[in-house]
This record gives sequence, structure tokens and C-alpha cells, in this order.
Amino acid sequence: QVAALVATFRLVKLSNLIKIYRILGFITTLFFVFQYISFTFFDVKISGVLDFLPIALGEDDFLSVLEMRDRQSSIFSEPAHFADFLLPLLLIELFYQKGKGSIILIILSVFSLIFSMSGTGLLGLVVIGVLFLINHIMENPNVKRVSLAFVIILAIPVAAYYYSHSEMGEMVLGRADDVKSAQNAARVSSEYVRLFR
Repeated sequence: QVAALVATFRLVKLSNLIKIYRILGFITTLFFVFQYISFTFFDVKISGVLDFLPIALGEDDFLSVLEMRDRQSSIFSEPAHFADFLLPLLLIELFYQKGKGSIILIILSVFSLIFSMSGTGLLGLVVIGVLFLINHIMENPNVKRVSLAFVIILAIPVAAYYYSHSEMGEMVLGRADDVKSAQNAARVSSEYVRLFR
């Protein structure tokens, strides 16, 4: 697999890979928005399972897990996987891309990271937001920008408090507690390594 990856980087320019990644990011985030709207407003779940891709679990088990879950994850098997796909895209769009397309991708990515309710996605979003603010202040050090950034940084804990006491926030925190108690009881961990649990 490593040899195939190295060969791919030698044959294809990095800029072309980023272009493909951005297109895939646009498609998956747009699909997530459709999934979210369909489930939230019409109580209709749209499956993101692509029949031509292999599934690690048995297909029936996988589909039944997706049916029971209230969180959307685009074409990914779970929201944490979707978040892992989106976080690097958000970094690329914030720090290396410009234009209307980039703004649309940023909005779609932030929306998807927030409403996928992935702890990894939310933590990554906060870290990237703080890094972006720090970078913005260092590039443009004037009083208005610094004071605006200071207000935003102070607003983060307030927003986190209100989010954690909202229905969505309590659901995310409840999931983290359920996972911890299940791990303590069985002394096992998910095979998937998350940034935050």
C-alpha cells in the first residue's frame, strides 16, 4: 500500500490530488446537507452506502447500524470517519485556497462538522478555528482585528457552555459517557482511534 501511495505521488501532481480532494469534499458535504435536511425535517433517512465499495462488517449488520443511528455521516460508515476526511480539507481551504468556491467549501465543511455531532469533528473545528484566528492576527496586527479576535476567543468557552447544555450537546456528551462506561465494563476499546472521545 505504501509503494502504491508513493507511486501515486510521483505520477500525479500534488495540486491535482488536492483538486480531486476538494471535489470529493464538495460532493460529500453537499450530500451530508441533503441527508441532514431529509432526516431532520422529513424524518427520511438517506443511506450513504455505495454498493460497489467493500464493507468491513457484514452488509446486513452495517445497514442495520446505519438505520438505528440518528447522526448522518455522508458516504462514511460513521461521523468520526467523515470528520477525519473533512478536517484536512478545512485546513486547506482556510490557509491555502481563495475565492468563492473556497468560501462555499468552508461553510459546507463547518456545517457538516457541527451537525455530524462527532466529538473528533467538534474538537478539530475548535482547534482549527483558534489556529486560524492566531494566524490572522499575526498577519494583520491592528487594534480592531486583535480586539475582534480577543472577543471571539472569549466567546468560545461561552459558546461551548451553551452548546453542551443544548439538546445536541447533551447527546454528544451522553455518547462519550456511554462509550467510556462500556469500555470500563468490557475493558475493550473501539478499533478506531479517535482524536477525542
